[in-house]
Amino acid sequence: MIGHGGTIPQLARVTLVDYHGQIIYDLWIRPQSPITGPVRNQTFPNEGAERMCMLYPSLSSFEEVQALIGEVLEDRIIVGHSLWESLSILGLSHPAALTRDVELYWPFRNRLNLQTHVRLQTLIWHFMRRHIQRNRMDSLENARAQIDLYRSVEREWEGYIHHNMWPCELPPPRWARCYT
Repeated sequence: MIGHGGTIPQLARVTLVDYHGQIIYDLWIRPQSPITGPVRNQTFPNEGAERMCMLYPSLSSFEEVQALIGEVLEDRIIVGHSLWESLSILGLSHPAALTRDVELYWPFRNRLNLQTHVRLQTLIWHFMRRHIQRNRMDSLENARAQIDLYRSVEREWEGYIHHNMWPCELPPPRWARCYT
């Protein structure tokens, strides 16, 4: 986190996997500003982001990662959890019709009898009987869990879309700039 009191999220890692969970990109990002709040470090739990920069000087800049990810995602269906947050932090937008956000998928929410946002580990436990994020957050584990969830209902999900029925809640209005 950056800013006064460490309240502004900052991107530290971007992980993209393909349909089968194979790594496309797993990039660490050089901090853009001094770290002023807690660091939820995923792979290096005893090291802050600034120390990582000294130890790993080849970290990519935010601008490099933003351009690369923007190019890779263009005109593709993207799958994720809380995609609007990821897109917002990356400063990117994406066509809503090309997003598959497992957090917003109504059949998942209906089966859990929830109308509110649901955490990824809750979805994974209820629908895949798998634990994730037990001792730490790991963006690779999360990316694989997200694509696994989507694949488990892909036929149903795409069937809704084929019949012009959007099976997802809209993201909160404050995130509208992330969708075109």
